[in-house]
Amino acid sequence: MSGQIQYESNDTALGNAMKNASGVNENITETISSKNTNLVEKNTINLEQEKAIVDKEKIFLTRARMIQVSKDKNAYKTKVIYTLLALIIFILMSTLGIYVFLKK
Repeated sequence: MSGQIQYESNDTALGNAMKNASGVNENITETISSKNTNLVEKNTINLEQEKAIVDKEKIFLTRARMIQVSKDKNAYKTKVIYTLLALIIFILMSTLGIYVFLKK
């Protein structure tokens, strides 16, 4: 009889251990699932932020190029102005030189 009691208590202990183990597995599964959901949400946010960064980099490069084109145009205009100024001064000096030469 004591063997039967020991067998039944061992069987009960085994059943309880299996129930506890399945509860632990369910808790672990739920925890993993919630962590996975969090990671998926964070990954989505990260991808959106990376896309925003890439878009801003494109805008920055476009604006930098626009500034460079503007500087090039300004440099060209400055060269044209200085050339015209030099031409006007040359014409004035030539006119003055011719006037002085012919006056003598």
